[in-house]
Amino acid sequence: MIGLLPVAGGDVCFRGTPLGQADAAGRREFRLACQLVFQDPYSSLDPRQRVRDIVAEPLRHGPPLTRDALQATVDAMLGEVGLAGFGERYPHALSGGQRQRVAIARALVRKPAFVVADERVSALDMTIQKQVLELLRRLQA
Repeated sequence: MIGLLPVAGGDVCFRGTPLGQADAAGRREFRLACQLVFQDPYSSLDPRQRVRDIVAEPLRHGPPLTRDALQATVDAMLGEVGLAGFGERYPHALSGGQRQRVAIARALVRKPAFVVADERVSALDMTIQKQVLELLRRLQA
């Protein structure tokens, strides 16, 4: 659906245009409008980056932001996912559920048109699964 593999049949349309017919600008717009939440929160986060830098990464691929605006946006998103004050931590200092929240924050920080969640809770225990699913429902609303 997001273009990682060639389309085997049918059409995938974004804002009314089949992606197979989109020009380079249309494909770029599509890539910037969709985000992924990967299945494994342990291997999808760079262990050498702080949480703040991980969440800020997608913002570096759009219109430039001032340092203050970037920090405010990241801090607001971390607050939205229940990780206010976690920006200076490294992934190894977080639980599985907290890592998954970082992955969700990274996916949502650009306010994408849609999010593809690859088994977003399969690596988590039942209690944390419920918390992450409730978080996604709340953010969607």
